[in-house]
Parts: sequence; structure tokens; C-alpha cells
Amino acid sequence: MVVKVTAALSFILILSCLALLKAGQAAAYSGDFEPQRVAVKFKPEYKSLLPNPSPVTFGLPEPDRTLAAIQARRIRPMFITDPKKYKSGLPDLSLIYVIEYGKGIPPQTAADLMAQHKYFEYAEPVPKAEFLAEPNDPNYAASTYLHVMNAAAAWDIHKGENDTVGVVIATVDTGSRWYHPDLAENIWNNLGEDADGDSVTIYLNGSVWAFDPGDLNGIDDDGNGYADDLIGWDFAVDSLLTQGNDPGEASGHGTTVSAIANQRTDNGLYSASLPWNLKLMPISCYYPGGSGIYNGYQGVVYAAENGADVINCSWGGTSRGHAQEEAIQYAYGLGSIIVAAAGNSGASILYPAAYPEVVGVSSVWNTGEKVSFSAYGVHVDVCAPANNVWALTYCSNTGYTSYAAPVATALAALIKSAHQDWTQEQVITQLIGTCTNIDSVNASYVNQLGDGLLNAHAALTEINPLPEQELRLAFNPDYDLFAPADANANHALERNETFSLNLRMRNYTFGVSSANVTYTLSTTDPAVNVLNNIHYGSLPADGYYYLDSAFLCQVSATAATKYVAFTLTVNADVTVTTASSFTFYLLVNPAGNFVWEGYASRDNSGRFIRDWLTAHGYANLYSTRFPTSLHGFSAVFLSFGAGSYTSRLNRLPMFNAIRDYLLEGGKIYIEGNDVLGFDLGYYLPDVGGGQSAAGVLWPLLGLAAADDGQSWPNVLDHLQGQEATAAHDLDFYGTNQVNQNTIDRYTPSPPALPAFTESDYACVAAQNYGSCGRKSFVFSYCLAELKDSLGLGTRDMLLQRIMADFTTAGNTMIGIPKVTITPLDGSTVKLSWPAAVNSVYYSVFQSDDPFAAWPDDWIEIYSMTTGLSVDIPTPPSTPVDRYYRVTATGN
Repeated sequence: MVVKVTAALSFILILSCLALLKAGQAAAYSGDFEPQRVAVKFKPEYKSLLPNPSPVTFGLPEPDRTLAAIQARRIRPMFITDPKKYKSGLPDLSLIYVIEYGKGIPPQTAADLMAQHKYFEYAEPVPKAEFLAEPNDPNYAASTYLHVMNAAAAWDIHKGENDTVGVVIATVDTGSRWYHPDLAENIWNNLGEDADGDSVTIYLNGSVWAFDPGDLNGIDDDGNGYADDLIGWDFAVDSLLTQGNDPGEASGHGTTVSAIANQRTDNGLYSASLPWNLKLMPISCYYPGGSGIYNGYQGVVYAAENGADVINCSWGGTSRGHAQEEAIQYAYGLGSIIVAAAGNSGASILYPAAYPEVVGVSSVWNTGEKVSFSAYGVHVDVCAPANNVWALTYCSNTGYTSYAAPVATALAALIKSAHQDWTQEQVITQLIGTCTNIDSVNASYVNQLGDGLLNAHAALTEINPLPEQELRLAFNPDYDLFAPADANANHALERNETFSLNLRMRNYTFGVSSANVTYTLSTTDPAVNVLNNIHYGSLPADGYYYLDSAFLCQVSATAATKYVAFTLTVNADVTVTTASSFTFYLLVNPAGNFVWEGYASRDNSGRFIRDWLTAHGYANLYSTRFPTSLHGFSAVFLSFGAGSYTSRLNRLPMFNAIRDYLLEGGKIYIEGNDVLGFDLGYYLPDVGGGQSAAGVLWPLLGLAAADDGQSWPNVLDHLQGQEATAAHDLDFYGTNQVNQNTIDRYTPSPPALPAFTESDYACVAAQNYGSCGRKSFVFSYCLAELKDSLGLGTRDMLLQRIMADFTTAGNTMIGIPKVTITPLDGSTVKLSWPAAVNSVYYSVFQSDDPFAAWPDDWIEIYSMTTGLSVDIPTPPSTPVDRYYRVTATGN
């Protein structure tokens, strides 16, 4: 209740009550993935169960139920492979399938849902790959980058056209104008599809290059899975990713890349390329109007199976995928060299350049200085010059690594052509080991540009060069690998509990390994005792080293609730040029109040709740990282936020943690304008047993239903607190929340009660209790952004009451006893209460600032009499407006 009287005397009367609060924690998951596509790999033991999948099912009940829930519309093998090419020890790509689905849920969410099922080794989103540049200026007169690389001196030793086998370069890109007069004669002819036996699959028809009509029979003559693939393949003809046999250009990017890699040389047309007329296999993975590379790794597999010696990938993405990494392993295992652009975003790690067995290429100007935006760091192997890189009629001076990669591809192919009996390991070693060190002109990037600038002449003359003998390390705690293995398997590291860690190291240096490595785990925090702190192991060249259960730790008997910092130190018998110590954090002794917010920015309440708890003496832990388990916390507050700062409850691990916590009797507050309504059933349609997340969480939170409300802004005019809940007699008349679209509307189910209703809208908050002492309060608005009634601390009152409810034992939700506050005249108010009230607390506060902080000056009176009341005098009148607050609470 609020009353204001101005002029000679002003006072404001507010009803309040005591309460208790708890808080929670969050995790950030990120990734750049293709929409509505997810990859799954079946475990080898289930291979015999795999039928030829129908358009929408696997024929396996549990996975098929999830497929229906995400509206699967097509299932197909991710890779078409030739069984004759398979070698023992290579990944079995036939076990990997791509699921295309209609529901608009995030790919990571769909992957989480599929990963539940026992049949799959993994389920993951399909990483998006984008090409990294466009041509900009066709008017430069000379390819000076070739002079920087000493190309002419290299050609005096060997030209590609002098080889006897015909080394093949594949460009997996946006296609190529293969019929261009400066490309056509270098195009690879797939003679396995030469149906008419004339030893060509394309020919010059007058002045135009065209497919040989005698070879277009619609038959897969060579049995490689692709009919009439006369010169290559198009893996993305249109937005449906229809495939076709003409890898013609779709954007211009692929033609430029192809020309840099292997345009016709010494024919009096346009410009030259480093290989001097090897064979070019064009592969298209882009459709007109698309936004990136599609099925790029399928293109890599195709190129490798069809004999490509060097494969160029002038594209990449920031997300790692198991299926994509296995495709690279497969292609490398068949003998192909894979070269990829290292990226145009500085220190960002890009894939496929960062995968093992891939040569990552950065770009430098012809002076050797790094292009400002070009990649640097552990995943860079070599650098290529970027000035005056001619491709047909285009001349690039952009410095983009899209055009640096084919320069390195071209040199790798020239080396292979000069040494056709060499393995790809020998070719890559020669490519990297003959680079010119450029640290002297890159003082800020020492040891971060691979082995330096490519040198064609040195690559064809030096004998047994060695890459720099150094290790480039990174600590890669994948989310799943990083989860500690605790003794009782509840994922909560409790006092006295022992646990082990699953960690992973990555060495990015090609050809350099260490057999004698000491890994040391340490912490200076007494909350954890490292029982086994040393592991003796190794580091493979250009590969991973897994420290599974390598270290054993124990949480101390007196550990506080906190994140503990650990340091992993690596000592090897080879020089480590990057960081050799890595820090990571683990949560121990989960207890007390846990506060989580998805974004530490506006329209979230995590920091507000944290500060309130601290000010009122409640121990709390605040984080923007969601834990694998909420077990152990006496109460949890989750702030999902609003508008552009909304976090989604769309990850299965997050759902599992919340569900398990509620089932064990947890106390939880959840807020967000678009969290519990439509989203739960949409993003998580099958969380096991055919149930959606909504079907599981709604009953646990006391909701019969919830929806997103109206999609247009709902301007808050009056939130009315409801009887017998923590919101009793509390009112809000506005909010600073920027986005008020899709404010969730709740339909509580007994014993849950509506806590706040909004005039002309709906129920927007609900309070509930359940079995095992479970209690919850859900709220569609961001508490921190609500406007207190004239600054009187209404938000604080609500938190006090929620805390009181959460800390009261038993399965009875606190109904706030009503204390009536009645103004009698300009100087007195009356408090009155019903028989059930056995004590009342009240306070009077005077200020000329209606937003002043509330002091701790409670006055206590005791009463056991039905209907007892007390009159409270307010301060005397003054000539200026004053604000007088009278608050009261009864128990």
C-alpha cells in the first residue's frame, strides 16, 4: 500500500516483509554453425543396424523420436566414400550422417538432443565455413609476389609441365570458370568417366570449352559415387544443397583462388602461376546468393579419393567439429596435402587451418611484414606474400589469406611435381623448412608466424631442411573433456571428495615432437590438495595429447564455496616458444547461494541480487558460467535477461542441471522475458521418454502452461502483487527494461499461486512448492530494472520475502500475513493486524529524497491479541515537502 500527501506534510506508507534469496551460475557456449543441420556418428558396434535411411528416420525408435521432435526432413550420409579407397586405421566416414531438420532450434541444441542416445559416438553442429576475401583491383601490371618468392630461380630447376605423372591441385571453393582460356588446358580430366574412350572429358568446341557429350551418360562409370563427374563436382548447386557435375563458378572467389593456384603459364595470356601448368580439379561448395562454403569437407574427401595431391581451402570457421576433423584425417591418410587459409581475424583460431595435418597460411606484404588483420599464433605454419597477386584479369593487394593459401598450395604442388616419389610429410617438411625467417620485421609477432615467408627457390634446392625445432602449444579444455570426474558422479566437487581431470594439450608444430614431457598440475589455493601432481608423457608432432585421469585431486574438508585456480605447466626436451603454463578454474564446495546471469550487462539481475545478498549478510557466489550441476546449493537465482541480452534455456546440460536440482528439493528463482514459455518445448522437444523440456519443468515449477505473450512491446503500467505470496501488497508501476516483447505469461497450477499480475496483460510471476521441499519463484520481468515505487525499495522487499520463503522448512509456501497501514490524519498512521499475527515490526524514516537508502532502524512490538493495532505519530510538518516511510511486517 502506498499513500502520498504533499504540501505541509508528506508521507509514504509501504508494507514490507522479511525474505531470503539465493543465486546461480552460467556457462557460455558459442559457435558459428550451419543452421538446421547436425552431424551424428554411429558407434562402430551399431554399424550392422544401419539401414539405408529413409528421408526422415534411421529406423531406430529412440533416435527416431528425437528426429520427429526436431522435425527432421532429410537424413543422408555426410560423406560419399569409395570403399576401395579405405585403409585400415583411417576414420570410418560411412558412420557419419547429416540430419537436416525444420525446427528453428540452434544446431547445438539439436546436437545435444541427438547425443542422448546410446547409438552415437558423437553428435555435433556442422561448423560454418566462410571464404575470406573478394578480388578488388584488376589494374596492377605485375605479379611481384612471385619475385619475392624467387619463382624464376625455382623454374630454372623445375617446371610443373616437366613432370611425367601430372600432379593434381584441387581447389575446394566456390567453383571455377574452368572453361576460361587461361584455365581450361590445365583442368583435370577424370578419365574414369571417359565413356567414349577418347582420353578427354572436356574439349574445345570452336572457341568454347565444353563437356565431352560422349561422356555424359548419367552413369557412375568409375564407381566413385558420382555420375558424370568429368572434371570435379558441385556440392551446393542451390540452397537445398542439391549436387551436380558442373563445378562452374558461383561467386568469383573460387576462380581467383584457382587461378592463383594453377592458371596457365607461358601461353601469352593474362598472368603466370607458380606450378607452371599442373592439373587443376575444381570443386564447388557454394550456391548463388549463399553466405559461405557448404559441404566443404565433403569436397575435401572427394578430392582426396579422386587423386588430388594438394587440396586448397581458402575458407574457414571458428568452430571445431569431430566429423570435419575426421574428414581431414581421412584425406591426409589417402596421401593428400591440405593447405588452408589461417584467417583474417588476428589471433582467432580458424578451422580447417588449425586441424592437425593441415598447413595453415597467413599473409604478409612483400616486405615480410604481417598484414595487419591477418592471422598469427599457434595455428600458422607459413606465410605467403600478398602484393600484386595476379589471377587472370584480377590483381589482389588486399592481404587476405584467401589468396595467400593458394600461393602456398602452388608451391607445395611444385615441390611434389619435382619429387613425385615423396610422401606428403616430406613435401610439407620441405615447404615449411625452407621458409625465410621474418621475425626481424615483425617484432610484435615473434614465434607467431610459423616458420616465415615461403621461398620457392630454396624449396627446390635445399636438402633435408628442418622446420624450426620448437613446440607451439595450446591448452584445449573442450567442454565435455574438461568436466572433472568426481567420486559420486554428481559433477559437484564437494568437501573431502577426490576427483580426476580430463585435459588436452595441442602441439601445432608440424614435424616436431617431444617424447619427454613433464606435466605438472598445481594450485596455491588450500581448498584443493593435488594428490598426484606430475604426469610424464609426450607431445606428438602436430597433434593432441590427452591427459585423461592424469591428475588426482581432493577438495579440503574446510573448502569455501569458490572457483579454484589451477595451473598446468609443461616442460619438454624441445623449446616451447608459446606459453608453457595454462590456468583454468574449477568450482568446489557448492553451498549456500548461487547467482547466475547470462550476460553481465543491462536487463539482467544477477549483479543486483549478488549485491543485495552481500549487503544483507548472505554468503553468495556469482558467475556468468553455468555449472554442470547445481547440486549442493541451498538456493539458486538464474537471470536469463531480456531483449538482446536474453540467454536461452536451450542447452540440454543446462536443462539437466535445473531439472535434477528441482527434483532433489532445490530452491530456485528464474527470471527472463522469454525463457519458460514457447522456448522450452521448441528448443528442447525431446529430453527423454518422449517429453519436451516444458513437459518436465513446468510441473516442477508449478505451471500448467506458459507462452511468450504478445510479440509487440507490452508497456508495463502496473504489476500487482497477489495475496499469500512473496509479492503480497507489492506494486510496480514501470520498468527500465529496454525490450518488453514476448513477456512470458504463466498459468499456475495448484499449489502454485500467481505472484504478480499485470493490468491488461496476464500473470507474469508464479510461486510454487513441491515434494522434497522444492520451492520456486518464476518472473517474466527483470527484477533489477523494475522501478521502485518512488524509490522505496520494493525490489528489496520482494527479495527479502523470497529469501524468507526459501529458508522456511517444509512444503508450505509462506503466505505473507497482512499488516494494514491506514493514514489517520496529517500526523498519525494506524497499523492493525489479524489474530494470526504474533509479532509486528515497523519503522519510520524521514527524508527529502524519496530515493534515499533505507536505514536499519526497525522498532519491534509484540502482540498476541486479535485485532490489536497501534497508532504511529509521523514527524512534525515542515515548510517543504518531506517523505515519510512507514513499513511494517507481521509474523
